[in-house]
Amino acid sequence: MRDTGPQATRWLRVFLFLAFTGIAASTAHAQGKFVFSPAAANFGNVEIGSSKTIQVIIKNIGSTSAVLTRENVVGDMYTARGFTPPKAIPPGTSVVMSITFEPTKTGSVPGSVILGSGVSFFGRDITNALINYSLSGTGVPAATLDATPINVAFGSVPVGTSISKSVQLMNYGTKTAMIASASVSGACFSTTGLTMPMALPAGSTKSFTLKFAPTGTGTDSGTITLKTFFGGSGLTLNMSGTGIKATGKISPPPTGTGGSPATQGGSPATRSVALSWDASTSSNVVGYYVYRATSTGTPYAILVNSPISGLNYTDATVQPGQTYTYVVTAVNSAGEESAHSGSATAVIP
Repeated sequence: MRDTGPQATRWLRVFLFLAFTGIAASTAHAQGKFVFSPAAANFGNVEIGSSKTIQVIIKNIGSTSAVLTRENVVGDMYTARGFTPPKAIPPGTSVVMSITFEPTKTGSVPGSVILGSGVSFFGRDITNALINYSLSGTGVPAATLDATPINVAFGSVPVGTSISKSVQLMNYGTKTAMIASASVSGACFSTTGLTMPMALPAGSTKSFTLKFAPTGTGTDSGTITLKTFFGGSGLTLNMSGTGIKATGKISPPPTGTGGSPATQGGSPATRSVALSWDASTSSNVVGYYVYRATSTGTPYAILVNSPISGLNYTDATVQPGQTYTYVVTAVNSAGEESAHSGSATAVIP
């Protein structure tokens, strides 16, 4: 006769418990194994007010499917996104977790992402291990860069010539600004005088040159962007200029435009060249452009942003030991420009 009393029921419960425990233990033993790339997220230095994101690949290198059962971020300057737990990861496949560090203060900032690793058992996700993925980063002061001028207007420049302007970059912060790169947009614009990467100490300045060389008529615009290390926003300067046509429809100033070295105050540091010329014989002339070349065969660069209404000009940007050649053109009310005048050469002692 089969015993169906309380004793038999208790044995049945024990048997079922052992059976289910054995299944769970077997599943846990055969679970997947996660590996992370990179092994830890080190953000390095990041400027306050900016952010940096690292893509972390989580791969199941085990033989069976595994589940990421939970995700908790430790550290209020870190955020994580990319998947929503629970997330089943078949063997040999991976998911991407994007972790962002956005510092709000200076100094080292530790953190971590705690992930639950487990299995799915009869529709229920069971966590059998916790993974602590390490995060580290350092908040650094934002670069405090400025420039004078911040908007560089080159004015009207005849096609085939160029004009250059000096810009002063300054760091008005309390920390050294680490500048990673300088990029120029706009085909007619270029820069010289900046060697990247560069360090600009707090309170110091650096001068560099921007150049506009129009290849056609019309208005051109561009930018130069200085990017700092550590994810900062850096600094962007705007540039603009207008290319105008150079024609021979109006008469240039007569040949023999004068140019002679003249010193101001007797100091070599204040040497200058005084230029003068006779008026063009054409009507509707509104002014004159002055050009300078620094050696034979080099193109002339315009020295003024807009036409000069008078018949003289002083070049105070000359350097000792240099030889300069000058020409002048006339401009009429339609913006048309004459051919070059006769040249004048000045040798600076």
